[in-house]
Amino acid sequence: MNKMDTSIVWQIGVVVRDVEEAAKKVQEIFGFAHQAEVGLNGTVVYDGADVTYMGQKVDGNFKGAFYDFGSVQIEFMSPADDGPSVWKDYLKEHGPGIHHVAWKVADNDKTQEYLESKGLKMMQRGSWPTGSYAYYDGLESMGLIIETLEFDEERKSGEALVEKWYERKHD
Repeated sequence: MNKMDTSIVWQIGVVVRDVEEAAKKVQEIFGFAHQAEVGLNGTVVYDGADVTYMGQKVDGNFKGAFYDFGSVQIEFMSPADDGPSVWKDYLKEHGPGIHHVAWKVADNDKTQEYLESKGLKMMQRGSWPTGSYAYYDGLESMGLIIETLEFDEERKSGEALVEKWYERKHD
């Protein structure tokens, strides 16, 4: 691989202290409710996700609200527990703000090899029934965290992901 295998910017992630407050503000300004909510005490709990943070297995729980704005999804997220995570680190070091830009990739394993060969350290990686994600530290070199997202064929939208988690939790 001589370049990242995508040109599709999928999502911009924003870390906030309170997802519910951010969702209310988006509703007030843009006039619509979030399309999906994920996390502890939300409609879905990520207790089955396989998450590694800085090389250690963690719970990786978060609350989130997702909005599709044309071809780009905006994700608001906040840590949902006291465990370590990239979201908690970002809030502590930078406060609320744009956390990452996510690209859709065909193969997260190959993309990880490529990005690490370019000097980007993987910060956190996780998987769920319909795909996987990884965050890479590009803050010093590019001013942003890179997220890569790999989805299986069933992945149609942010709502499809949440519906699958919800069905699993309520069967």
